[in-house]
Amino acid sequence: MLSSRALLLTCALATQLCVRSQSVDTISVRAEMITVDDGLPQGLVWSIVQDDQGFLWFATKDGLTRYDGYEYRVFRNIPGDTTSLAGDHITALHVDRKGILWVGSERNGIHRYDPSTGLFQRIRRDRSMPAISGVVSMKEDASGDLWVHEFSGELCVLKDAMNAQVKAELNTARVLHPELDLSSLRDMRITSNGDLWLLDKEELTVWRREGAHFAERLRWRVPWPWIATESTPGLLYHRNKGRMLLVWERNTVVFDAATGAVVEEFKLPALQLRGSGMLIDERDRLWGQAPAGSWFRKDLNSGGMEFLRPRLEGGRAIPGTGFFSWTMDRSGIVWTGTPGYGLVKYRSRTERFHRYTFTDSPIRCAALVASDVECNELLVQFDLQVLHPDRPPLAQLPLIGALRKQGIEPTWGVCARDEAGQYWVVGSVNGSPSSVYRFESRAGLLHRMTNDASVDHALVFPGLGPDVWLISGDSDRPDIERLTRIDSRTGVLAQVFRFPGRVRSGNYREIACWRIANDSTIWMATGNGVYGLHPGSGTWHHYTHVEGDNSTLPSNETFSLCFDPDEPDRYLWVGTEGKGLVRMDMYTGACDRSFTTAQGLPNDVVYGILHDARHNLWISTNQGLCRYDPRTGEQKTYTKADGIAGNEFNRYSAERAADGTLFFGGMEGITWFDPEQFHGRGTASPTLITRLKLLNKAVTVTDHQDLLPFPIHSFKELTLPYSERMITLEFANMDHSVPGQNEFRYMLEGLNEHWILNGNAHDATFTNLDPGSYTFTVHGRNSEGVWDEQGAVLHLFITPPWHATWWFRTLLVIIGMAILYGLYRYRVSRALELASVRDRIARDLHDEIGSTLSSVALFSEVAIREHGPVTDGRSTMLRRISESTSQMLESMNDIVWAVNSRNDDLLHVAQRMQEFAARVSEAVGFELGFRADALDGRKPLSMVKRKNLYLVFKEAVNNAAKYSGCSRLTVDVRKDQGWIVLRVSDNGTGFASAHVNGSGGNGLGNMRIRAKEMDGEVLIRSTPGEGTLIELRFRP
Repeated sequence: MLSSRALLLTCALATQLCVRSQSVDTISVRAEMITVDDGLPQGLVWSIVQDDQGFLWFATKDGLTRYDGYEYRVFRNIPGDTTSLAGDHITALHVDRKGILWVGSERNGIHRYDPSTGLFQRIRRDRSMPAISGVVSMKEDASGDLWVHEFSGELCVLKDAMNAQVKAELNTARVLHPELDLSSLRDMRITSNGDLWLLDKEELTVWRREGAHFAERLRWRVPWPWIATESTPGLLYHRNKGRMLLVWERNTVVFDAATGAVVEEFKLPALQLRGSGMLIDERDRLWGQAPAGSWFRKDLNSGGMEFLRPRLEGGRAIPGTGFFSWTMDRSGIVWTGTPGYGLVKYRSRTERFHRYTFTDSPIRCAALVASDVECNELLVQFDLQVLHPDRPPLAQLPLIGALRKQGIEPTWGVCARDEAGQYWVVGSVNGSPSSVYRFESRAGLLHRMTNDASVDHALVFPGLGPDVWLISGDSDRPDIERLTRIDSRTGVLAQVFRFPGRVRSGNYREIACWRIANDSTIWMATGNGVYGLHPGSGTWHHYTHVEGDNSTLPSNETFSLCFDPDEPDRYLWVGTEGKGLVRMDMYTGACDRSFTTAQGLPNDVVYGILHDARHNLWISTNQGLCRYDPRTGEQKTYTKADGIAGNEFNRYSAERAADGTLFFGGMEGITWFDPEQFHGRGTASPTLITRLKLLNKAVTVTDHQDLLPFPIHSFKELTLPYSERMITLEFANMDHSVPGQNEFRYMLEGLNEHWILNGNAHDATFTNLDPGSYTFTVHGRNSEGVWDEQGAVLHLFITPPWHATWWFRTLLVIIGMAILYGLYRYRVSRALELASVRDRIARDLHDEIGSTLSSVALFSEVAIREHGPVTDGRSTMLRRISESTSQMLESMNDIVWAVNSRNDDLLHVAQRMQEFAARVSEAVGFELGFRADALDGRKPLSMVKRKNLYLVFKEAVNNAAKYSGCSRLTVDVRKDQGWIVLRVSDNGTGFASAHVNGSGGNGLGNMRIRAKEMDGEVLIRSTPGEGTLIELRFRP
């Protein structure tokens, strides 16, 4: 809904707008309309600015809107929140040199928005100031003061606005600078030299700051009486040239901003709703509204003026009349706000492409043909209209009139022009077999050159020099068979060449494309592969697709040809139907390179291929026009949104004019352009992270200051709890040309090892991230194909859960160590307790049982001595008692030794073994060799293993002493790779392996039992007459 002020201005414009025919042509340009259906909160747009980060801001009646290319985010008043806007009706915007956004409103004063905090600061007004009447504009001066123009005509000042604090107050200029002579201000501007230009209803004055005050430099009386119903006059500053424009009604006066002198005056084609609301772009062009809903664009350097007619999809006109606000963003897009219908978006870069469309140009067909080899003349097929970049294709060749006068319809609508300027064409009358005609342009005469009903001619095309080439076949057969050279000087069919293969005819042209090489070879794309004819030698080449051979053409259905820009004498690029394009060796037919959708071609149907002066290939497809650099592989696709006539092109419709202009025809018209205008790399557009989502819910500054104290696009480090591990980051490239075509790549260091190519998607989601540090980096590629290599970076830290924190893990380690230490102390105490018990048992055995047995043995010896040497039964019994007692004492000593904990090491075992072996060797009388090297007396040995080791040893020594009759016994105790090895060997009689178990209950077999108890093994080797070896191995 229009405001009363907007309605007044619109009505004033409508009543006084002079709609007249213009002396220059009006160019139809494609524009977009952005309304409430697209996300705008309201259709009246008072002001438009782009901030330092690239966001676009729109001032509307129902809130402040920020646009990132994908979303229109609306800022409104939030009751109770003093960091929000004080009101919703926004009327003026300004971005200062520090990047701060100043927001002016209808009834709620001005606000300061800091992009780094995402919060609004409401600027207070001095109590002595009159009631707020709404803000028209805001400008900053060199000293950092902000000047505010209100609807009431009041001029206000915010001192040191660049460093505005919470207590900053807005005051009137009349109070702060009473020297300024103000009476109902209409507009205000500040130039780069610091001068203050003030326009009221009677005078234009210029003031220069001198210290704390202003001095008058210029006073210029306005040449019009002020009438409230007329359009609002205004000032427009041309910064590049240092000029100030004063605009009222349709009049413009240009001042030199440095001297104040009037340097120019000119008329505008129409009234402007707001004289200061026009646009001066970086190319020094003045934009404004023109009659009948069009725009004018005046070059302020040359004075030239052109008119643009913005048209929406389907050719619809922009609704309403008049435009309140204008700006051009850094991508060259013109944005203009209407008084109630929304925004108009126009991409000025689309003007690099020129169009003839069926809706606004008198053409019936978009197929093209070059009438000569040098392409000096390009024609629209069938109507034979001459194409020229500087004027619409209205002029038809006189040839078409001569043909139609005789009822001749040109076959396929093509013709060839010879060196003399005569046109050759194939045509038929009422469906009869086609004939060849020659048209003399100067005389206007049409001659029939062939008259053979048995031959049906298909088409002609120009050749080198005087040659014109004719394709024909028999009238009773569907295929073409012959390629004939016509000498245009004589009209004679000079040479006839028969095709080596079948070239079918039908609903489509037999020869889709022809190109003539430097060696005069004629190359032709057909439905049966590629043909090449060298006229001088009559040599043919015919290259087709061979199933299973990747070095051949990928398809026989070929549409287009182009000589390789780097090696035109060897390679030919061939466009196919559905298989992309390939580079073919003209000598062998081998295809060594291809370019398809897999490499970035928008579509694999290649209708046309042309090259430019910089060796790029331009390729027309069903999904747009692609620029491809064969040397680097770089490619860029242009669509209807970029300014071409339509996305779907067509066959027979690609020609390069002699001056390098490229022409392509399609289903919606003809597109032509100078490829040099696309040369050079553009500048990168900033890439920003625009939104954070946790579990698919948006996180904002106002809702989650604990997680996000600042806007995500200005946030560098983000810490999230372990419970929030489903993270979505949205991002945008600040090129707003066609946001849906911007491309992105990202990497999450700590998770990804390589860049993730995200295509046109502008978000990334991560789930179940492990605790730790990550770095998210995203790069954006804009509409010019330039990557933002710096990109946006966010350091992300996921805190661990409580059970994975360092303090919890430390506590677990401490508890574990305490448990282990407790277990160790328990085992030590148990071991000490067991050792104490063993020692007590050893003492008891030694003191009680040992002493008793000793007494028994002693009494037995005494009794034997008292009886004397008798042989009766009592003496025998006494001796047995004495011997048994002695054996029991010896066994008791072994048990006491084994039980005693002080002997729990290998060294004590070795010492006891040596003592025992020495006693036996001395008693028996054999030589003893005992070796116990490198035994660690500190290494403990369990009681069971110590006892079994000793008993095995004792058994082995006793067996040797009793049965072997040896003269030498060798004992070796040592450590071998973690094993304890006991070796007992003698040089006695030995025994057979059948007697390995020995005799008696304590034979050699017991050794194996004891070895098994020790988890060891025993080896017994004996040979009669060579002695015995017993080896015991076990781990301690």
